Amino acid sequence: EMCIRDRYGDKSMRQHALVSLLALIIYCTYTIPKVSGFSGYNLSWVGNNSTATTWTQIGMDGFYVDPSGRAYGNTYWDECGPFGCREVGIYYQGQIIGKGEGTHGWNRGGGIAITADNKYIYQGMVQSGGNPEWGKGYPPPGTTWYCVRRFFNGVPNYSGASFEGGLGYDGSMLIVNVNGSQVSGLAIYNNELYVSDPSSNTIKIYDTQNNLAYVGMWSVANPGPIAFDKDGNLWVIRSSSTVHKYSRNGSPLGPIISGALKPTALVVDNSNNILVADADPTYNQVKIFSNTATPTQIGTFGVQGGIYSGESGKFRDLHFNAITGVGIDAKDNIYVVSSPGVILESYTPKGTLNWRLFALLFVDEADWDPENENMIYSKNQIFSINYNSTNPNVQAWDYIGTSLNPYKYPEDFRWQTVTSVSGAWIRRIQGRKIMFVNDMYSSAILIYRWNEETDGLIAIPSGAFIKPVTCLLYTSPSPRDRQKSRM
Repeated sequence: EMCIRDRYGDKSMRQHALVSLLALIIYCTYTIPKVSGFSGYNLSWVGNNSTATTWTQIGMDGFYVDPSGRAYGNTYWDECGPFGCREVGIYYQGQIIGKGEGTHGWNRGGGIAITADNKYIYQGMVQSGGNPEWGKGYPPPGTTWYCVRRFFNGVPNYSGASFEGGLGYDGSMLIVNVNGSQVSGLAIYNNELYVSDPSSNTIKIYDTQNNLAYVGMWSVANPGPIAFDKDGNLWVIRSSSTVHKYSRNGSPLGPIISGALKPTALVVDNSNNILVADADPTYNQVKIFSNTATPTQIGTFGVQGGIYSGESGKFRDLHFNAITGVGIDAKDNIYVVSSPGVILESYTPKGTLNWRLFALLFVDEADWDPENENMIYSKNQIFSINYNSTNPNVQAWDYIGTSLNPYKYPEDFRWQTVTSVSGAWIRRIQGRKIMFVNDMYSSAILIYRWNEETDGLIAIPSGAFIKPVTCLLYTSPSPRDRQKSRM
């Protein structure tokens, strides 16, 4: 059974609901253009800087930039294809130059922390219990290893780099905890690898020159991302939304940075200042603090409010969104990772764009605006298309912006409740642009409208049909007065 409430009254009848849903299905079915005998088309990509064999990974929950400008990303999951997966991705000067091998399958996943030195890459990752038939190198069923995995850093490749005492199928894994939680921070200083282990509330230390031998550990509550300053002191983001300074032996040194509402990443620049990514939607920028006895904010990088400032949702230089990573190279170029998906950008210290890469679509079906077929909409992203582009080496699309604002509309089902949203259909109904969204499992139909004057590019949640019997309508165009009706 389904039900619906008339937007302008209190009618609530099953027949009304069924007729409305049937009309929706008929409309969507019979307005799809029928094309036959079509040939001479060109195949291209939208939403990712891809080639036949390379692509930008779909997430960067862990991020690191080395002094040369080589950037490393880590994510828990990247979809596989004939050329493997890219839970670990390596990028340089806007080019996709490599990926960690063997990061997916056999109950393996990536993680949320990564770092590197000249010889190796160190990835936070997870290895869950395997099938006994897989052989050695796997935990027993019901057991999960949270590890640091070591890879060769491009010499001769990016495959797992085994070491004496290493575990896993190729001997490249260092177990940090068992059945605990993800390694949440990694940093190297003087050939020692420092590891945030929130499951034990410790920073653990390993010798990078001696088969990752255990050196010691010290206590810190809820450690997250970490970074060393030029004096060899360790800065730690803690889940209390503050950044704390410690000596290498774990002694608290007093200075605390509390000027970021939602710190998600940090790095130290060449002047020994502390750069902290503040992903709170009020800011969506990188804040710069002095490395002094009383750290003070001395600058920012990026426009306050990020992608939701000005015309909400519109993508522009220095308009970041939900920052997950920040890095810096020896020339003080600043690297920022925005989400959801990935927008990896490199800027000069003065804010001029060097290069950027996109990974904005995962399991997606997009649609054209019937009144402007140069505009393509996925479930939460908007693109423009250049149909005259015939050069496969030239990107034929531009990213316009996002249609999702989970801060203004926290009840948006694209953000929560309905998992694996995937398909989008754009229709013009009585002249108004309407978007219908479904999910991979056919459990919902979500309905959105636009009001550019009040919300810019953001698609406003307007209704939903959700299995088994829930119907939701947003009964007022005013965000402050909007109500949900449940029957």
